[in-house]
Amino acid sequence: MKQIVCLLCLCMTLSLISACDDDNTQDLSDIALIITPSQVDSINVQSGDKVLFNMQYYVNTGGRVNRLLVKSVDAEYGETMLLDTAYAETVTEATFLYVTPQSAKETLKVKLTFTIWETNGSKTQQTRTVTVTNKQLMMQELGPIVMFMATDKADAIMFNAPTQTFDHELESADRKADMFLNIDTISPGNYVLSFLSSTQARFVRANSFDYASATTLAVQTIYTSSIRTAKVDDLQVNDIIIVGHEANAEGILFIQNIVRSGTDNDLCLQMRFKPLRQSVTTVNDKPTDTEQ
Repeated sequence: MKQIVCLLCLCMTLSLISACDDDNTQDLSDIALIITPSQVDSINVQSGDKVLFNMQYYVNTGGRVNRLLVKSVDAEYGETMLLDTAYAETVTEATFLYVTPQSAKETLKVKLTFTIWETNGSKTQQTRTVTVTNKQLMMQELGPIVMFMATDKADAIMFNAPTQTFDHELESADRKADMFLNIDTISPGNYVLSFLSSTQARFVRANSFDYASATTLAVQTIYTSSIRTAKVDDLQVNDIIIVGHEANAEGILFIQNIVRSGTDNDLCLQMRFKPLRQSVTTVNDKPTDTEQ
């Protein structure tokens, strides 16, 4: 009998707790906020860019949305109030134009929080993460750069060499080049190309790297943490290769095209290059001896 009484008391207690929770828990359908871009969308922009957020409000309490609050939080500026506005009449949608901040960092992740209230006291909120890349640190591209293949009539030559610190120029005393093409002929018109260095220049093939959004820090980080070699075998279109000297990255190149057929003067490799340093050298338009 005592066990039955205890069980009844326990059930009554749980019912009271459940009732209290029901009274204090907001029905998720009371108020809703839908924002575009959505949470699954990647929002990657540069400093100073503008991002437009479209918001839709839904209220099922008999009230209406009467306040919108937008704030940001990031590692550089902390918490910042961006917008706090009151609505005096019924509003079902709105837009918010976010201007991304300037930053001393290469990239800055900003968390935006959108909160709305309705007249009966219910509220809801959503967050979005914006990744801001410092426009000042984005690498500028040089190109097109053309490296003609060495043949039995002429050695390899590069037009529009990348930089003074990384190019194909020879050291006259040692007859050595930072980068030149090695060509293995498999059959007529079928070539396997490789980059070779006879100096302290080194290469890292990084085909998964985001060449379009390359920054100086990202390039240096990948170069430092990777195995650096004096040769890159079997060059292909769309290859991405970081180049440098010893442990210091000099830039990143993207192979656009390889012309494998035609006369000796047609055979070439076409690429684009983003240097960590912006100085550009002038290149002679005559073939230069390279050490094969």
